[in-house]
Amino acid sequence: MASKRKHSSCTVEQKLKALKRLDNGESLTKIAAEIGVGKATVSDWKKNRLKIEQFSTTTSKKTLKDRHHVTVSVNEKIDEAVFLWFSQERQKGVPISGPLIQ
Repeated sequence: MASKRKHSSCTVEQKLKALKRLDNGESLTKIAAEIGVGKATVSDWKKNRLKIEQFSTTTSKKTLKDRHHVTVSVNEKIDEAVFLWFSQERQKGVPISGPLIQ
């Protein structure tokens, strides 16, 4: 029985580099082997290329190095308002817990 490959998660930056290598004509198998992921994973990146590229244009370079997923908030305005409130309360020294935010 073949051994299972250890789960690995790639950053958005690594995904973008892999997509550029695909554009340059490198094989999907070679890229997958060098990164340490399955061929299907690289194929999924290729399929979701538009989402990955759109995410990369709207975020900072530091975020691309840190983030592994390209999901964004469903309601960004609420997230911004909650973060603003959270920041203001923290400056006042008010202790904030999960139920208070909910």
